[in-house]
Amino acid sequence: MTPARPIVQAPRRDWLPDAICQGHDPELFFPLRTRGPAAQRQAEVAKEVCARCPVRAKCLLWALETGQESGVWGGVDETELRRIRQRAARARRTPKDPAGTGGPRPTRPAAPAVGAP
Repeated sequence: MTPARPIVQAPRRDWLPDAICQGHDPELFFPLRTRGPAAQRQAEVAKEVCARCPVRAKCLLWALETGQESGVWGGVDETELRRIRQRAARARRTPKDPAGTGGPRPTRPAAPAVGAP
């Protein structure tokens, strides 16, 4: 008999009905072009909508947890999402965990005290 696999649940989106963006054209948050003055202005307008949203933090967290790479989520554009992920990855590679494995760093045995038998 094979052991049962653990069930992986997708992050909840119960916040979505409260999101202000639900009343706007989705293209505002997912521009066809990501560069240039028009795309920059479109991202600014989307961020203005997000700034008034009561579930902005939940939206951003959901985007980070699910690996969203395009669009404006929680008031953050694609470039900012990438930077947040990079900072988080660097933070995981702390001096206590230089390999970024999530585990503790091996420690050396303590040196014997001076004058110890």
